[in-house]
Amino acid sequence: MLLHYLGKQETSAAMSSVSDVVQQTINDTLPDLPSSLVNSIINKITDSAASSPEVLVHVIEQDLALPLKPIPARKLLNAW
Repeated sequence: MLLHYLGKQETSAAMSSVSDVVQQTINDTLPDLPSSLVNSIINKITDSAASSPEVLVHVIEQDLALPLKPIPARKLLNAW
């Protein structure tokens, strides 16, 4: 049971790290986005099983199509 718990902690820490990286990148790249949209993007990326910041390079424009318009999505993708 302890190993299962520790595994969840590691997964949670990785997701937190992904969320932190995504939020910081959005703040640096698209600083005028409303916080609700920032949270939507973070949720969209973490829900797509992004397990570490290194996999963000695999996010494509279509992954961000719902929350973002094409130009802001491209700016964000180029920041990774």
